Amino acid sequence: MFSDLSTQPTVPAHHCPAPVDRCESWLAEFDDYMLNERVLSIATRRGRRSVISRFLSKMVTAGNPLTDLTIRDVDAFLQSLGEQQGGYSRASLQMVASCLRPFFRYGATRGWCGNG
Repeated sequence: MFSDLSTQPTVPAHHCPAPVDRCESWLAEFDDYMLNERVLSIATRRGRRSVISRFLSKMVTAGNPLTDLTIRDVDAFLQSLGEQQGGYSRASLQMVASCLRPFFRYGATRGWCGNG
């Protein structure tokens, strides 16, 4: 009824698909950190990934390397969210900032961005 797993073929790790770009790689690594080190729920991780993905797609893929971003860039991103049609409330902007903050802290430890 059950097959012996030791006789099943294995897929070498190098055949696993790699993330398409570095932003996806950063998100995957940060998600792994949130799961294994911070033990955050899937809902929390999903929400943070969504916010961070939006930020990265707007700021990093627009030609700004993550290492070159400053607090002014983050402020401009938050301001743009507040100014768009039906913009974010102050509470929602605070939530966005609270999602970005741990990503930047983790990114600084990995060398993706500078400290502070």
